[in-house]
Amino acid sequence: MSEAETTAQLTPQLQCTARITTANGSKYLQRLCKHFAHKVRADWDENRGQVIFAEGVCSLEADALGLQLICSAASQQDLMDIVDTMDRHFIRFAKAEAPELNWQ
Repeated sequence: MSEAETTAQLTPQLQCTARITTANGSKYLQRLCKHFAHKVRADWDENRGQVIFAEGVCSLEADALGLQLICSAASQQDLMDIVDTMDRHFIRFAKAEAPELNWQ
């Protein structure tokens, strides 16, 4: 386990979640994880994925109804940076559906 992962587990985490209804949840999950794997650590299969940024983590879960993204970070600024990154990339990858992620 890396130092960043150990620190993230010991630090209280803030979270932000978004859910999108789409038949392409698994496709988007895999595409996002594969894209981010070029720069940061990312692990995934057809239904679950995780992208580990220096600032925190984004977990992705796909099912028959859609895709859920759960972003976690130790600070509000780091959380907003991860949310912004995931939001921008998701919208670009899913532009044919013109989805909108509603973060909570």
